[in-house]
Amino acid sequence: MDQVVALSDLTFSRWTALLETRTGVCVTPAWEAHVRRGLASQLQHFRDADTRNPGAVDRWWEELLEQVLISETGFFRHRPSFDFLAQFLRSRFQQSPPGQLNMWSAGCATGEEAYSMAITAGQYLPLSSFRILASDISESALDQARQGIYPQTSLKGLTPEERRAFEQVGEQQFSIGAGLRDRVRCRKINLVSDYWPDETRGMDIIFCQHLLVYFSDRQRTALVERLAGCLKPGGCLVLGPGEYLSRPVSGMQRQRADDALVFVRSESSKER
Repeated sequence: MDQVVALSDLTFSRWTALLETRTGVCVTPAWEAHVRRGLASQLQHFRDADTRNPGAVDRWWEELLEQVLISETGFFRHRPSFDFLAQFLRSRFQQSPPGQLNMWSAGCATGEEAYSMAITAGQYLPLSSFRILASDISESALDQARQGIYPQTSLKGLTPEERRAFEQVGEQQFSIGAGLRDRVRCRKINLVSDYWPDETRGMDIIFCQHLLVYFSDRQRTALVERLAGCLKPGGCLVLGPGEYLSRPVSGMQRQRADDALVFVRSESSKER
């Protein structure tokens, strides 16, 4: 096993600056020690990467992110946010079903959030009437999301109705049903890149949870402004608990939603 070499403060500072520029992740003192260990470990492999091959460099950065980010996810992780989604669907669409409901799980990790959105929508709408974009920066996480197969322990805490969305495919392995899985499109998107694909526009609701905590205040505000621009007028942005912004975002109003943190795009706002 290779010995992990301690990083000098200068080396660490340079790499964390690159990390923020490339991914938006801002290293705070609270998790500096964790990032130092992950970065030092991953740098052992940097000399083996073919730096002339963009694909190899991208894979190295993905592996670094998987080393340093504290990845916690789960189905219906923040239950009040999904209670709000159910209320949103009932109040807006049950009386007069929409032609097409567009949702986005921004930073979907291995897919649990996106499929939780699909399960909730499937309780109120025909499958053909909604679609969900699930995006992440990690291709390996997206590969798992595309498969939609999870251990039995992942289903802990789900209601009987929610569990019916899954099929057992092996010993203690469960797959999200094909009908719901087909409503979710997984795509690699770097949220701090200049380019976002056209399919990110015209959203009715966007979930971006447990992600802003990794960003600087400047990056956080810039990201929320871009996400707001992807919403239809009247669309909703659902952030994670405690992910408050330091200043208001133009055209967005905070909505009272019990314990969910929800912002609504004003009807007068023009879609970007």
